[in-house]
Amino acid sequence: MISSRKTPGVAFWATVAVVMGLVAYPLSFGPACWWASRTSPKGEWNIPAFYRPIVRTMSASNGLCDFMEWWTIIGAASNWVWVDRHDGHGPRWCCVK
Repeated sequence: MISSRKTPGVAFWATVAVVMGLVAYPLSFGPACWWASRTSPKGEWNIPAFYRPIVRTMSASNGLCDFMEWWTIIGAASNWVWVDRHDGHGPRWCCVK
């Protein structure tokens, strides 16, 4: 007997992958910062590079900035913070120990 249930196709799985990417990428920003705050000093400078879209959005939106700042420091080392750089070098936001 042939089942009448259709198995998910490529379009379904592509949609799942895109949605998961749109959810997982921003959510992973906090844990990445927590990890970087406890590892080598080079780690914190890779965060703004990999998460450039989020870092740029933080510069444009105060509400999102407040939430993302909170999300990145709740699990970070106690001496680790985000600073807003206006010196024209590198990303506007950077994390420092």
